[in-house]
Amino acid sequence: MDRGRYLSIPHPGWGEVTITQHRAIARALSEHDAKAAVAAMRDHLDTSLQNTLSIVEAC
Repeated sequence: MDRGRYLSIPHPGWGEVTITQHRAIARALSEHDAKAAVAAMRDHLDTSLQNTLSIVEAC
């Protein structure tokens, strides 16, 4: 994960998206909203996968 985060640094906007997604996950958990937490986590993991694949393709 650290390597992926390091490689994503040069991509404008990716960090902000990650922070927004983490906030959505935390908010859903703090509100005990399991459905929203699952949806937010799924969105975050999908974004992370797509970002990782685009980094790998660029190498």
